[in-house]
Amino acid sequence: MLVGRAGGLWAAFLIYQSGGQSAYSGFATGDDFAVYFHVRFALLGIMTILVTHPYLASRNFLQPEFYILLLAATDGMMVMGAATSLVSVFLGLELLSISLYVMAGFARRETRSQEAGVKYLLIGGFASAFVLYGMALVYGATGSTVLARIAAASGSDAGNNLLVLGVLLMGIGFAFKVSAAPFQMWTPDVYEGSPVPVTAFMSVGTKAAAFAMIIRVFQQGLPGLSQDWGAFLAFVAVASMVIGNLAAIVQTSLKRLLAYSGIAQAGYILVGVLGGHGTGQAAVLFYLFAYLFMNFGAFAILIAIAGSAGDRDRFEDLDGLGHRNPVLGGLMTVFMLSLAGFPPTVGFVGKFFLFTSAVANGYTWVAVIAVLASAISVYYYFRVILHVWTPPAAEAAPFRVPAGALLTIGVSGLMALLLGILPSVLLGLAQLGAAPVSATGH
Repeated sequence: MLVGRAGGLWAAFLIYQSGGQSAYSGFATGDDFAVYFHVRFALLGIMTILVTHPYLASRNFLQPEFYILLLAATDGMMVMGAATSLVSVFLGLELLSISLYVMAGFARRETRSQEAGVKYLLIGGFASAFVLYGMALVYGATGSTVLARIAAASGSDAGNNLLVLGVLLMGIGFAFKVSAAPFQMWTPDVYEGSPVPVTAFMSVGTKAAAFAMIIRVFQQGLPGLSQDWGAFLAFVAVASMVIGNLAAIVQTSLKRLLAYSGIAQAGYILVGVLGGHGTGQAAVLFYLFAYLFMNFGAFAILIAIAGSAGDRDRFEDLDGLGHRNPVLGGLMTVFMLSLAGFPPTVGFVGKFFLFTSAVANGYTWVAVIAVLASAISVYYYFRVILHVWTPPAAEAAPFRVPAGALLTIGVSGLMALLLGILPSVLLGLAQLGAAPVSATGH
């Protein structure tokens, strides 16, 4: 599996060298936007494999089946990043979703894991129906499923009610997939019930793939209707930031806390989508890559402390972590500070790029709400830090972390700091990745 994902990185390099040609009659492309997401998803696959193997062994789970599902889900994400037709977008979405439905219920002997799988299947299927029906209406209004032809056919046809309804239905389905409010009700339960490696993979993978889909479909395929989908996304962004941050305050499970945190983070990223072409898209791509390290790193620590009896995600399970293993305690502190947006972490820089792009595009009021919501989040992120550095109630022996997990956590922590201090390299790559989609916008 590691060799296969490393091969995915090499394939992304070869696609970049080929000059970003389209394929399958315009249904897919190898442009810089697709390559950027291919690299991100391949890295996610490698990181997940490194932290998952000891966990699967300790829980006596079926490893070959898990890795096949992981491979299929990662490939579905890559298809979504490269898709330039509504057909290929939906194919990638379903390949990802079906794999995750099974992975969410992978702990077959645990009721809450089975509940998570069924709940995700039912609500995810409902969201896919919204997406598919919206795509059908867009096809009916424009006569094509290829995004470039849709853009040419729709123009600024905001008065076409069929087209506007299609955009609204797709937006609702996309909001489900990205865990954005008010369509987020499935997220905390599925995150809590799924095995923690699945939750980690889902939290940073599904979100990035869904945002790649949103940028492709809305900004590349429907730029003339930006007023319509912009108003919808502004409402969803504000609802996500408010609901996500307020609900996270009262959580006692770290999985559920990070689920509501992810809902709020989806709102922040949507602020960047509202920032429009160029700076807004680059800010979104920058933050999605940064989010890979800071959020996956926090979940990787939960994977490392999990035992054979099951996941340990209560706040009390973190008590004394900094004393038992100062390295993990310090890195968890870095991840929480980065998610909260404290300098000099990458979370601060990423949020700065997102919010300033929205201001530049006339969404100042959304950016102001985003700053206030981000300030609220400091409370519950600091709760985690306080538990990490709380002295244990009894003498607790230090524990060792498997080499693969330690490597993943350490690199994630290093990148969360390094990209905050020196963001120019990643920002340059993000701008390069955003260029193909920006060039097609109006």
